[in-house]
Amino acid sequence: TLINFLTTLSFHLINTNNEVFVKNGIYIVIYINNLLIINKDKEKIKALKEALSK
Repeated sequence: TLINFLTTLSFHLINTNNEVFVKNGIYIVIYINNLLIINKDKEKIKALKEALSK
């Protein structure tokens, strides 16, 4: 599952609804079938998107 995959990438769940994960200032919000990735560094976001697409 996506949650297991994010955990293997060292993301940490920060709420009890399995919706928000964080790692090194990168936040991922999960809502239904959508992801919102938040970080100031566009390169970090790009690298995460590439990892998710594999």
